[in-house]
Amino acid sequence: MGSSLWSARGELLASQVWKNAKTKALLKILASERGRVFSSDELIEHLWPGEELSVRSAASNLRSRIAELRRILEPDLSRGERSRYILTRRGGYALSAESDCWIDTEEFSKVEELGRRAYREGDFESAQGAFERAVALYRGEYLAEDRYEEWALQIRERWRERVVELFSLLADCLARRGEYAKAISYLERALSESPLDERLYRQMMVYAFCGGERARAVRAYERCRAVLEKELGE
Repeated sequence: MGSSLWSARGELLASQVWKNAKTKALLKILASERGRVFSSDELIEHLWPGEELSVRSAASNLRSRIAELRRILEPDLSRGERSRYILTRRGGYALSAESDCWIDTEEFSKVEELGRRAYREGDFESAQGAFERAVALYRGEYLAEDRYEEWALQIRERWRERVVELFSLLADCLARRGEYAKAISYLERALSESPLDERLYRQMMVYAFCGGERARAVRAYERCRAVLEKELGE
């Protein structure tokens, strides 16, 4: 998932506008759960983990980052409390759920749910189309530039698990329609994200066998066994 950002005027924000990395991180945190009120203490802990700051200094730093973020998103904003995006709420701040912004993870979730609904109803063609639209939004690891930030670790793992499951469901839709080779290609992508997932290897073996590629099914089995032996000692 990417981190490109546009202003309220619909202009791509250049990297130069982010004079303080904490300001950009603040937006990413708020956008990870749009509409949720993050307490000031929570935001301070995320942005300055392990730093010994006085209560007054920490609060001042956070207010400065909030003010800067509002200026970046809404250059013509006259007063902070009038922001359409960064809302002040009792004890904290939130990215408005009603704001006219587009977030790729939210769009991913919407399309994914359409696919899951069609899948549950047995409409595998529609499910495939929805899952493929969701996959098109996936551009790699969630916020890769923040790989070592503590606040992003759990969020990244949740997205990784969702993406792996999506690849698996998409592969199943394709296999049900006889497109075994394409199904296996999506399983390969899933395995690149989760190389120890035995379930994916089993799925691949079944599709290879059904597609008349018995040798490929055997290779998938041997690959699974080798990976598990090396990584888990099984």
